[in-house]
Amino acid sequence: MGILPKVEQVVRHRPLNDADLSIIFTNAGEWKLYFAVLLHTGLRAGDAAMLTYNNIDFSRKIFTTLVR
Repeated sequence: MGILPKVEQVVRHRPLNDADLSIIFTNAGEWKLYFAVLLHTGLRAGDAAMLTYNNIDFSRKIFTTLVR
């Protein structure tokens, strides 16, 4: 058996920094809440867009519907 090649990890995404967030939120307008949901939950944009108030248990601070 041959030796397997060394696998190098590639960082495809970088964390947002303060400058990035400033650019995003400065002109967010009516989308500010949507962008905040993405930032604070880690949901994908399509999953966040499908949420309704019925999917959120505010007293327990959880989503009650499984998103993909």
